[in-house]
Amino acid sequence: MPATARWIRTATRRRTITLLLFVGLLAITGAAGVRVDWRAYALMGAWIGFGLVAGPWATRPHAFGKRLHRYALTIAADVLLLGAIYFVLDAAAWLGAIFFTQSALVASATLSRRWRIGIAALIIVVYAALVLYAVGAGSFVQSPVDLPGIRGNWRYAIGQITATVGFISILMLLQSQILAMIRDTEQRYMMVVQSAADMIVTFDENGQFDSVNPATVEQSGYTFEELKAVPSSALFPPEDWPKVLATRKRTEAGETVTMDLRYLRKSGEVRWVQATSTPYRSADQHNAVLVIARDITTSKRLSDELRAREEGFRLIQDSVNVGFFTIDTSERFTTFLGRYARENPERTTALLGRKASETQPAEVAPVIRAANARALAGEDVAFEFTMTPFGQDTPHFFQTHLSPIRDEQGAIVGAAGVWTDMTESVTADRERDALRARVASAERMESLGNLVSGVAHELNNPLAAILNFTEDLLADKRPDEERIALEVIQAQALRSRTIVRDLLTFVRKGDRRQLKPATPGPILQTLVHGARPGLATQGVLFDDSISDVDTPLLLDRAGFEQVVTNLVTNAAQAAGAGGAVRLVARRDREAYVVVVEDNGAGIREEDFARIFEPFFTTKPTGQGVGLGLSVSLSIVEALGGTLHGENRSARSGGGARFTMKLPVATTAEGQSRAGAPAAVAAQAPIHEGPSNPMPPRLPSLLIIDDETAIRRALRRYFERKGWAVDEAHDGTAALVKLLRRDALVLYDVVLCDLKMPGVSGPELYRRLEAESPGMVRRLILSTGDVSAPDVADFLATVTVPVLEKPFELSALEKLAEQVRRETGEDRRARGSAVAPA
Repeated sequence: MPATARWIRTATRRRTITLLLFVGLLAITGAAGVRVDWRAYALMGAWIGFGLVAGPWATRPHAFGKRLHRYALTIAADVLLLGAIYFVLDAAAWLGAIFFTQSALVASATLSRRWRIGIAALIIVVYAALVLYAVGAGSFVQSPVDLPGIRGNWRYAIGQITATVGFISILMLLQSQILAMIRDTEQRYMMVVQSAADMIVTFDENGQFDSVNPATVEQSGYTFEELKAVPSSALFPPEDWPKVLATRKRTEAGETVTMDLRYLRKSGEVRWVQATSTPYRSADQHNAVLVIARDITTSKRLSDELRAREEGFRLIQDSVNVGFFTIDTSERFTTFLGRYARENPERTTALLGRKASETQPAEVAPVIRAANARALAGEDVAFEFTMTPFGQDTPHFFQTHLSPIRDEQGAIVGAAGVWTDMTESVTADRERDALRARVASAERMESLGNLVSGVAHELNNPLAAILNFTEDLLADKRPDEERIALEVIQAQALRSRTIVRDLLTFVRKGDRRQLKPATPGPILQTLVHGARPGLATQGVLFDDSISDVDTPLLLDRAGFEQVVTNLVTNAAQAAGAGGAVRLVARRDREAYVVVVEDNGAGIREEDFARIFEPFFTTKPTGQGVGLGLSVSLSIVEALGGTLHGENRSARSGGGARFTMKLPVATTAEGQSRAGAPAAVAAQAPIHEGPSNPMPPRLPSLLIIDDETAIRRALRRYFERKGWAVDEAHDGTAALVKLLRRDALVLYDVVLCDLKMPGVSGPELYRRLEAESPGMVRRLILSTGDVSAPDVADFLATVTVPVLEKPFELSALEKLAEQVRRETGEDRRARGSAVAPA
């Protein structure tokens, strides 16, 4: 046993040291005048010499049984030598069996039961012989301390021998039981160490291997002898050796250190271990180190692969415009991943724990709610929707896929979703389709234009001749029948000339028009004056309203007249006899608007997409070629404006409405563009003039309260006082309103209750404080219990007004007016910078 072997080595060394100290003690006492027999020195010298020879002789054999047998013989020799020394010193009476005790203890600690009994018997026999000799025959030598003799005192002899037998027996029995427990503990410890799957190693104070378990030998590939011969530095990669040295220093300083490091097997393979280094004291009281190491190569390789996959997955997430999310069975967000989550951490954090349908606009929420319900029912769902993302101004197109998440038992515990922002691809598809349509249209128009241009030019000459001769013939006096015929010929020729001009205008629609400064009043009044008799003849009621007649415009007058004439003519034909046509012209901010509407049958739904196509008409054959609206659109676009057609509501009488908008020009711009060449003038920018003054805005109040009756009462009171009132039934709905970009323009004052389900008043306050500090200044808080600990603690941290329910409406109005006045400058400053949603 290792412990027994160490005990034998230690006992051998200590016995020699003890004897040397005993000799020194005798020498000192002799020098002090105590008479010591010289033979005692001789015997002790012989004992020391015997120990120097017998110690190595007893511990040298490798076989443990042989080593134990030799050590038993040395203990027996020690007993005999000690008895001889007792004899020459007459020590049986004055020292008793005290020095025999060491031999008894050593025997009981190291020897087997048979040897322990033998040594105990030898000690008793030797000591009993000494005592009996001293009592029966007297002392062989004189006692060095002059104790009275015990000769003839048989009672002393019997008592001393009996006490020695009992003392030695009890001492060896107790020692045996203690050592049995120690050996049992040591055996268990060795079983654990020997059978452990982890490597267990001890190092001496020099960093050399002291002991290893079988797992160390098996996993390292070295034998124990090879490990003791190999330098410790050779067992680790060079770059890891400084780390090992630093760990050893920390351990020797009394610290327990755990770390992951690499080591080299005998084959050269590099392995990873998780090692715990603990300091301890060796049997010889030197600093030593205990190391328990577990091979984690496989788990580390798997974790590295998993980490690499996670990193790859993260790179994929961040590189594509895709968002990943999960929801629980209550439709609440639980996870956000992907580029959107990385770029908007605060937004996604705020969404966690909230229902998906509650965080989206009202028009999108039902679609998302229905899709979530289907996914949580076990269905794979794909759907599309359009919305304006948080913090952006333009709508985006999203495509979302949802799939259920199941646990090990197959129960649905949530859903995982992937959404893709399809805006770029949808926009690109639309632009590509539009471009293809424009290219195809341009190609068709080019071919058609070549044909029309040739035909129109060929018709102009005979039409000119017909008109000239007709006009000349009408100058003479003719009979009524001939004059009527000539007037019909002239009217049809003029109509044909109009058609030819429309054809040429259509062909030249890409040409630059010469734009000149003009005002719309005289032009429109002349057109109305000329059109009214003809419309009256057709039985069409005509009404006009022309204002802002001096608005500066850049016009091609002939083109402008042609557009208005076409619109009025089309409206009259659509209204028919008994119908009505109305022309309204006015300035609308930076545009001059001309609206022509009728109360006819209106435009059929299927014709809306084609009304501006060349040669498309719904008129009967012979009443038009379908170029009027197409030519009008070309002219309006050349003037930098827009032309839009729509149906009037049935409540307004039905019919169609066409709206032309032309940009208003400044004086400087008119001069610049009028004097520039046509191509340059058409490209010059149009500067915006001052906008029309807007009516004063009503003071606005947002009421946040979960009690419907309270909201209704407050709305009724404040609307009667001339306020614009909006409501929110809880904090979630309120945040949607208050975190809009234009909230500082929409709401002058916000009245918020503290106790509400979902997002409470304090939570709303903190969100606004973090995301819209300007809105916090417009808050008025209300509560029915200001003394509640949580409410009191919260109110102690705020600086906004607080009203305790129930409160007087007049008091609230006064406070609201005060808040509105204090924040009025902030609102006016932001009003021009934030566009309404």
